[in-house]
Amino acid sequence: MSDVNDAMDELGNETKQVIAETITEKLEQLKRTLHPEEELNIVDQCAIVAEALGFGSKYEESREELAEYLGVSPNLIYKMNYTHHHTLPEMKTYLRGTPYKGHTAYKFAVMSPESQRVFLDSEKTLERGVDVPNYLSSLQTKIDKEES
Repeated sequence: MSDVNDAMDELGNETKQVIAETITEKLEQLKRTLHPEEELNIVDQCAIVAEALGFGSKYEESREELAEYLGVSPNLIYKMNYTHHHTLPEMKTYLRGTPYKGHTAYKFAVMSPESQRVFLDSEKTLERGVDVPNYLSSLQTKIDKEES
């Protein structure tokens, strides 16, 4: 029975090691992207952060350590993780085609799902060059008035 337990422990450790190596590779890619030598869209950046903060990762309980590793603020790590978990799939598709960074993507993520849909519908008629953060604020105000 001891041999079985030892084998299970070894298998678990090997799995953890593979997960850790995969996350480390992705974090290195993200680190290079955050310090622009290589472009990685914001949606993929947020996904890597969320994975790095996920179950089994050495950063699972410390976004501060992850932020230090990547050379960014813990607040940005929080926003990227939040963005990954609270952005509609169709909004993620939209964001992939933009030059937006973490803080702007977060502004979309904090919008309700309905507000995100309204924005996407409105965006189809907008011209490039719109000040998106200000537009989002005015759009949210309009939606809030309609909901009350």
